[in-house]
Amino acid sequence: MKTQLRIVSMLMLALVLLTLAVTPSFAGTIPTIHSTGEGLGSGGVTDPYYEIVAAPFPVPVGGQGITLPPGGWVSPPSGTQWINAYGDRRAEPGGYYDYQTTFDLTGFDFNTAELHGSWAVDNGGYILLNGAAAIGSGTSIPCCFGFQTLTPLAITGGFRPGLNTLDFMVYNQEDVTGLLVDIGGTASSTPEPSSLLLMGSGLLGLAAVVRRKLMG
Repeated sequence: MKTQLRIVSMLMLALVLLTLAVTPSFAGTIPTIHSTGEGLGSGGVTDPYYEIVAAPFPVPVGGQGITLPPGGWVSPPSGTQWINAYGDRRAEPGGYYDYQTTFDLTGFDFNTAELHGSWAVDNGGYILLNGAAAIGSGTSIPCCFGFQTLTPLAITGGFRPGLNTLDFMVYNQEDVTGLLVDIGGTASSTPEPSSLLLMGSGLLGLAAVVRRKLMG
């Protein structure tokens, strides 16, 4: 009987530890990642999610991207728009324009995060995630016809807990320039510590009941 009790107790304890170690998490949509011009109905509207943090002189920096009216570039996917510094098609200086956006992985397992979508640029560019070259596919577009088609995009690594930063580095050849991003993300949610504690307590209680029954 004592041997049986020890075996049952050890099995129940192992079950508790295993359950806590492999508690399932569920993939969910990352709500704080946004496409360019998302939900903005017309050209000339300030995009609240994309800030121009660097640009060739005399383009102003520190301001948000502005949506563009329809033009000769690839058509934006539904719900998105092209953006640039002025919201029009004036010639802008050549060089790199840094369009920065942030998203928050609080409540998610950052190791499971992925971003997917497509993008286009005038004229070429590449993507940084948290200051480093983004890991994945379609994260760079060679110069100089990146505005003609949508490039499929997948970012699969380089994430960190909490706030993350994406920089779309757009290269321009001294003419009209712009950025188009259609993007979304998923990640597994992380269970609340209180939920884990409740589950563990319940299993330990079950083990105690089983042990009492065997002793009785």
